[in-house]
Amino acid sequence: MGRAISVRLDDDALRALRQLEATGLSRSAAIRQALLDAAERRTRQAAVAAEVRALEEDEADRREMLEVAALMESLPCAAVTSSSSRCRGGRATSSGGDESASWSDPMRSSHVRS
Repeated sequence: MGRAISVRLDDDALRALRQLEATGLSRSAAIRQALLDAAERRTRQAAVAAEVRALEEDEADRREMLEVAALMESLPCAAVTSSSSRCRGGRATSSGGDESASWSDPMRSSHVRS
């Protein structure tokens, strides 16, 4: 097997360890799995962050996004069928809580539209 190490756990970490042990994992297996899961999450987060940076720097993609947003803006409300949008003043707007953000300016909104 591997090398033994010792760690000091605070109350939150102890609670989390008890939750993992309650699933039937041994203490060692729970700690090993938690470490592997945390490392995998960090790797995925770094990959997603790199992809976001690449997309933000892709001028062609940004132009296309603005073209699609302009097309959506030009559609009458009856043509908008997404449950995440609504009509306001005869044009489609997002429903993400920012009433001032319209489809024509996707860079102003801090949420992702689906």
